[in-house]
Amino acid sequence: MKHKYFIEVGDFGWDYKLVAVKGNKTIQYIQTDWDYPGLASLFGWTPCCHATDGTIACEHKTVSEHLSDASSFLDKHEGEVKLLDLDL
Repeated sequence: MKHKYFIEVGDFGWDYKLVAVKGNKTIQYIQTDWDYPGLASLFGWTPCCHATDGTIACEHKTVSEHLSDASSFLDKHEGEVKLLDLDL
């Protein structure tokens, strides 16, 4: 079943929360940069090519560049509501 979620920047500025609109409840707390690409991809982010999920380097970008891009994406899309079918 699909529910509405949004991203919220956490208290430290480098962490993120996946929040359910219904009840304004934090569903998942993301505190390591290795998890940024997975959360960002739920909201439409894609790495520079389809040779990586953003947690490994490709011929175009290093892992650090992918993680930084995913973090920037999350910052830009904070508060954006998305209908997702998650099994959490």
